[in-house]
Amino acid sequence: MSDLFKYGNEEPIFKRKPASDPDDAAAPPAGTQKTGQPPQKAAETATAKTISVASCPAVASGPADAAGKKQFIKELVSGDNVEDLFAVKTKNPPRDYAKGVFFEITLADKTGEISLKYWGGANKERLVRLYESFSEGDVIQVRGGKVSDYREKLEVSVNEQSGGLRRCSPGEYVMSDFTNSLPQERIDQLMREAAELVGTIRDSALKLLLDDLFSDRKFAENYRNYPSAFRMHHNYIGGNLEHSVSVAKLCIRIMDNYKSASTTLDRDLVVAGALLHDIGKFSEYTYGIITETTDEGRLIGHLVSGEHFIADRIHRLRMAGGKIPESLDMRLRHIMLSHHGRHEWGSPKTPKIPEAVVIAYADNMDAKVKYAMQFVEENRDAEGGWGQIFDSEQGKKKPFWVGGTINDE
Repeated sequence: MSDLFKYGNEEPIFKRKPASDPDDAAAPPAGTQKTGQPPQKAAETATAKTISVASCPAVASGPADAAGKKQFIKELVSGDNVEDLFAVKTKNPPRDYAKGVFFEITLADKTGEISLKYWGGANKERLVRLYESFSEGDVIQVRGGKVSDYREKLEVSVNEQSGGLRRCSPGEYVMSDFTNSLPQERIDQLMREAAELVGTIRDSALKLLLDDLFSDRKFAENYRNYPSAFRMHHNYIGGNLEHSVSVAKLCIRIMDNYKSASTTLDRDLVVAGALLHDIGKFSEYTYGIITETTDEGRLIGHLVSGEHFIADRIHRLRMAGGKIPESLDMRLRHIMLSHHGRHEWGSPKTPKIPEAVVIAYADNMDAKVKYAMQFVEENRDAEGGWGQIFDSEQGKKKPFWVGGTINDE
């Protein structure tokens, strides 16, 4: 698979207009972040710069010769023998037991998690070497495992004398076995849609900012691949892209409904805000074999991180001569800080401009609907056709119908 995704022989999805265009003549193209390259000189605007939102790396599914998993955690039952690859989510240090030393780890794949206990003998040094040979986030091979019930939960046991664990190299596994992902074709299409939405923006300052962001290879890679959540909605590779494009589309539909209103909504600001509202998640989560919340995510959160990121980019663009009005800067950053709508939902600010109201409700709607759809899909086998879904507004679970026949009695 190529490192850089391109659409065959197609032209890039949108292009920066030549400097002869009056909208762009005053603002030089910006440099990229974290590359050490300075912003381009104003004189360089004489040459049109080609930018493609879609030209960024996909997450590789795995080498063509890597064998896929045969055993998935959700399908394991008591008595099964385990001979397969699993991701290591957590590790607990070795402890003594009656016959020697053991340790416990949590295995994971795209279907779930299960505890594994490795039972060693009296040679503690050998067991510790094995324990330290792999880390959380690694993929390991499990040999000689056995599934059993322990306190009403399934777990895997591996005995040192009859089984083993081994850290695998990236070439030995297929990433899609461990992390849920949108199909690459779907991600490609969503990147096209994002590019088309960016292409509709006429405001020169917002165009400058968006062009600068999406020409940054690392930003574009993150935008394409990041999940939108850890456990709830859009919690898979490509999820944040899907969510952001969906929110932008919902916002456009909402704005279309108010075209005749005396107060005009700033369409360009809403579309840009919708596309960018969750970019703080690039520092809130890690993505890969194991998706986890970062220290920044726990201590600061993606709303504030996203606002800081945008403020920094705007500052860089201004230092390079870019013209971004203070009023636009303030309103966009307000959208970043208020898009959860309520203080109790994590918003440092509640929406105080009409455009922020549109984005907050569209964001909430898309998250809620997608979460409900994913819940139904994942719980179709629930007994009686009903599951227990978490209601974030009530802070507790509630019954939710997942299919089958509703009893009218």
